Amino acid sequence: MARFALITFPGGGNLPPLMRLATELSARGHEVHVLGAPDVADAAAPLPFVPLPEMGFWTWSVPRSVLTTLMQAVRLQSDRALEQRVLAELDRLRPDVVLVDCLLSGCGRRAVAAGYRTAVLFHTYLDYWTKSLARGPVGMLAALRGRSPLRSWDAAQLRIVMCDDLLDPSTRPASATVWTGSGERGIAAHPEDPPLVVVSLSTSELPGQAAAYRRIAIALGSLPVQAVITLGGTDPGIVNPPSNVEVRGRASHAELLPRASLVIGHGGLSTTFRALAHGVPLLLMPMNPLLDQPMVARSVQTAGAALVMSRTSAPSAIADAVARMLQDPSFAAVAGTIGARLRDTDGGARAADAVLELLAAPVAR
Repeated sequence: MARFALITFPGGGNLPPLMRLATELSARGHEVHVLGAPDVADAAAPLPFVPLPEMGFWTWSVPRSVLTTLMQAVRLQSDRALEQRVLAELDRLRPDVVLVDCLLSGCGRRAVAAGYRTAVLFHTYLDYWTKSLARGPVGMLAALRGRSPLRSWDAAQLRIVMCDDLLDPSTRPASATVWTGSGERGIAAHPEDPPLVVVSLSTSELPGQAAAYRRIAIALGSLPVQAVITLGGTDPGIVNPPSNVEVRGRASHAELLPRASLVIGHGGLSTTFRALAHGVPLLLMPMNPLLDQPMVARSVQTAGAALVMSRTSAPSAIADAVARMLQDPSFAAVAGTIGARLRDTDGGARAADAVLELLAAPVAR
C-alpha cells in the first residue's frame, strides 16, 4: 500500500476529476490524504482530510469580481505561508507521491524541491494552462513573485491532463505528460417529451451570472419545454421562474441528465463533460473571459455538439438558439458520439494507473 497526498482548493470544476482520482486510488487499497481549504472537506469525504487555513481566502460561496478572482489565483500559486504549511504537512505525512492541483504551482514546486515524487494534475485543457493562464496576467504576476507556473509544472516528474484528448486543442509534449480522458461518468440519455432543458452555470457566483439566469428563465418560459435551473447554492430568489421552469438551489445532475435534451451551461469543463458523457448537447454562455470557459465552449462548438453565445444575450436570442438546437438532430447526434467515446474511457482509472507508475521513480532526497 502506498500513501498519497492530494493538494487542492475549492475551485468548483477542479474537484470532481481530482476526487475521482483520489477515490480510485483509495479503492485500490492505497492511503489518500486530501489537503485543502476548509471548503474542500465535504468533497473529500470519506477520505482523510487536512485543512489548510492559509487557503481560506479562496471560497466558492463568496461572489468575486474578475479582478479579485485574478489576484486570488495569483496568491494560490505564490503564497509563501501556504507553501510552508503544505511542506510541514507533507513532512508529517511522508507520502510516497504528492498530487498537486496545477493552480497550486508554488506548492508543487516546494514538494519537488523537498524531494517528493510529484505529479501535477490539470483538470482542463492543457492549452488553457500553458498559454492562456501561464502567459496571461495570472501567470506573469506569479512569475514576478518567483513562482513561474511553467517552470513549476516542468519540474514535476509527471503531468496528468484529466480531460478528453480529442477535444483538447493542445499540441502533445514529448514526455512526462499523460492525457487520461475525462473523469466524468454518464449513461446514454433518453430524452423526455416535452424536452427537458437543464440549466447549470458556475458553482462559483461570477459577475453577471444572476442576470443571465433571469434571461434564460424568460427565454425558456416562451418555449414548449420543461426546464430545471440549478443554482449551485445561490439564492433561488434571484429568479422569478415561469410555470414551466423549476428553480433548485442544488440538484443531482445524475438524476436530470439521463432525461435531458439540452444543457445550458457556462463552459466549465466538469459540467460540460458531464453533459457530454450522457450524450446531451449544450448551449454554452461563458461567464468569465479569464477562465477556461471560452476555450472549452469553442472546442465543443467546433466538434458540432454545442452553440456558443454571449452571457448577455437577450431572452429572444436565447430562445431562438434553444429552439434551433432542439429541432436540429445533428447536435444530439454529435453529442451522442462523443458521449459513447467518453463512456468507454475511464479517466479516473487511467489517471490512477499513471500515478502508480510514478511509484517506481527514484526519490530525489
